[in-house]
Amino acid sequence: MEGSVAHARKKELRQQIRSNREALPTDHSARLDLNTQVSALIQLVMREGAHPNILAYASIAHEPSIDDALDHARVDGARVFLPVVTAPGEPLMFGEVTSPLRDLTPVGKWGIREPHPTMGPEQLIGDLGLALIPGLSFSTQGGRLGNGGGFYDRTFGPQGVAPLGEVSRGGTLLSVGVCFDSEYGAEFPIAPWDLTVDGVVTENGLHMV
Repeated sequence: MEGSVAHARKKELRQQIRSNREALPTDHSARLDLNTQVSALIQLVMREGAHPNILAYASIAHEPSIDDALDHARVDGARVFLPVVTAPGEPLMFGEVTSPLRDLTPVGKWGIREPHPTMGPEQLIGDLGLALIPGLSFSTQGGRLGNGGGFYDRTFGPQGVAPLGEVSRGGTLLSVGVCFDSEYGAEFPIAPWDLTVDGVVTENGLHMV
């Protein structure tokens, strides 16, 4: 019974957030300010001497876009890697971005902009300084509500092929969720296999867990 209740709660919350995102204009200050906050976070991580390698994402549909922040990071010397969906039910693969994100072509059923995949998650996370994780919502404890496909959980969750938590606890990697401030702090069930993050960045700044 608890499983069905948890599923219903997550489904309802996903629908609500997607609807709110669709109604948010592309030039809304929240979208613009979020890029600014992500840029500031990247600069902070690089100044503190972490690996200048960043795992990020190319936004789809009404998702918060961080394209400008990632393009600026590349110009400043960071290497930016994006996820690549290879097949349903499989962990993510990854490829490096070597040109502005607007040059990437949307592919597949979800229209995700993807680079050519060159490595698996185990190879990727060892040299990362920052992981920017998309989500529909994040709790104040770092829990993540994704789109429901399970790709990030299978890849980076506690039971995934390359758990991010093990690396971040070692002090070499900061994992940060990305969402709008109105989406931060929602309450939803967290399963043992769900990915959690060290902090969340919104248009209002960085919230550490």
